[in-house]
Amino acid sequence: MNALKRVVLAYTSFMDKDISRASANSKKELHTRLSEDLVDALKRPFLELSASIRLTLREIHQEVVFLLSENVELRAKKMSFIRAMAETESLNIDINSAKSKLNELSSEVMIDDSSLISLASEMKELQAKIDECKMRLAAKKCNVSLEIERTKALMRAI
Repeated sequence: MNALKRVVLAYTSFMDKDISRASANSKKELHTRLSEDLVDALKRPFLELSASIRLTLREIHQEVVFLLSENVELRAKKMSFIRAMAETESLNIDINSAKSKLNELSSEVMIDDSSLISLASEMKELQAKIDECKMRLAAKKCNVSLEIERTKALMRAI
């Protein structure tokens, strides 16, 4: 009976102190050894334990093993979640970087747009001046033609 008490005490104190680490690889060997000791102690025929107590202890042991496996699964899910959060954060950083780049390009396009609008208005002004110069040139040509005709007429008259 004392051997069973020692085994149960060792197992429960390990679980009590290290339940969160009991499923870790570094503690696996210790947990496996304590589990085997507990199972062996429960199987000893000379123990004067009732069948219901043995069954209860076995069920508790199975529940602890189940909880340890669940703990491993939860850790894996936690790590997966942490990786997903890190990836999400990385993607958010990339998105924000792309947004700032887009805003930069958009402001450059707006500057280029305003430059183009300014150039277009300057071109219209220049075109208007060119048209005005053409009209004056045409008027001067017409005046010169008239003067040439008058000069020819005067030369014929002399």
